[in-house]
Amino acid sequence: MPMMDGYEFQQFLKKEVIDIPFVMMSVDYTSFSMTKALQLGACNYLQKPFDNDYWLNLWSAMFKHHIYLMRIKKSIDSLEDNEISETSDSSEFASDMEAEADDILHKKE
Repeated sequence: MPMMDGYEFQQFLKKEVIDIPFVMMSVDYTSFSMTKALQLGACNYLQKPFDNDYWLNLWSAMFKHHIYLMRIKKSIDSLEDNEISETSDSSEFASDMEAEADDILHKKE
């Protein structure tokens, strides 16, 4: 990447956009590179070139897992504030994102 390397970009994303899944993609498949990416917070590490079907399924699984974790965090936050129910906006957003991920996967099949 011309402005920064993948590690710098990953750190920038984690600082600016909290709680997003990040997958490092690189031609460098050394143990050092993979370990560094994971230590910086990457969810996974893919070697280029990568299989598109694998990438789409990995992305979908990570995205669904991320939404699930967001829902759990929101529920915990609500319990801490003595509010038991989720807001309909966040539930609707999460459901829409899950449906979108499923649509993308099924279009590929």
